Amino acid sequence: MIPAAAQVHEEQQCSLELEFEWIRQFFIQGKAHREALPWWHSKMDELVFLWRQFEVLTAQRLTLLRRAAAGKVGTSELDPFCLALKNGLQKRAELREAWRQREHDPLLKKQPANRQPLQCLFDAPSDAPHGAGSEALPRNVWPLVEEISQIQLQLHETKKVGKPWYQFVLNVYQGCAFQGGEVTCLSWTLFSQRLPMKRRW
Repeated sequence: MIPAAAQVHEEQQCSLELEFEWIRQFFIQGKAHREALPWWHSKMDELVFLWRQFEVLTAQRLTLLRRAAAGKVGTSELDPFCLALKNGLQKRAELREAWRQREHDPLLKKQPANRQPLQCLFDAPSDAPHGAGSEALPRNVWPLVEEISQIQLQLHETKKVGKPWYQFVLNVYQGCAFQGGEVTCLSWTLFSQRLPMKRRW
């Protein structure tokens, strides 16, 4: 079953909030800041664990999207689902690039060693409490954004494909009743109402 777009949007917002408003904000302030707030150590580990769960959930959403698109089913439901997932991943990619630049800012490099950014998520060992873990999506999610864009194009092309011209002729033929020298067309595929149309040969 395809989840509602609003649900997927909420999931992506939670993941963004955890990564960029809590985890990265905490570790970028350095060792001195971390040592001054020991109460937050276990709390940050818990937040990183939650972030990992959202990474796994996003991966599951991607798998579901690929399977649904391959089956060409539920295209009307897939459109908003695709958009919500792609927007979330695109925002994630943009913010990661911005944070990468921030972490390598020359002014930040001039700070004392205990105020240099601490490694976290993708920069930390995957098995560390504050590491990304082995089930996280890759750091660079732009290829995933592009993949979803391609799926969207395929879905739109599927919707545009109409019946071939000979199917139109077959539909007319199947809806015709020959009565003597008359042809009465009763094709439901061509008319919204049952209005017989007669033509004299």
